[in-house]
Amino acid sequence: MSTVAHMRPITVEALRDILEGRLDLQTYLFEDKQLQPLYLDKAWHAIHFILNGTAWEGDEPMVDVVIGGTEIEGGETYTVRYLTDEEVKTIASVLEELKGQPLVDRYQPDKMTELGIYPQTVDWESEDELQYVFNYYWEMVDFYRDTAAKGYAILHYQT
Repeated sequence: MSTVAHMRPITVEALRDILEGRLDLQTYLFEDKQLQPLYLDKAWHAIHFILNGTAWEGDEPMVDVVIGGTEIEGGETYTVRYLTDEEVKTIASVLEELKGQPLVDRYQPDKMTELGIYPQTVDWESEDELQYVFNYYWEMVDFYRDTAAKGYAILHYQT
């Protein structure tokens, strides 16, 4: 079984309703189709590495981009975390600044292999893997920018 990441935009009001028990989290995640989610496939861990230079740690706000945030609910198969609308705006701003060669230089295949960046079965030296990761990375940057512009928060989880 593989682990893939998902992000869902959520209005501030809907997030408040979930936190206060007026809206069911599972219903919102899996049945509400009003706001389009972002699917990061298995690129999530490599993206975290690119942003933080580590397998699991990092400094705010970059540590929160893919695996951080405040936990809402943990289940047997996944944990849901959220980022507030203000956190989303901060992250979107920082992501917009990170581009060009400084960004590409953060992709370090040897270190990614050494740290066991998921999935461990890929060849991080491959041009295909580099493209795979950065395609999802740029989709994520667009997602954060659009979500921040709308004043939404984000839910993220892995399945």
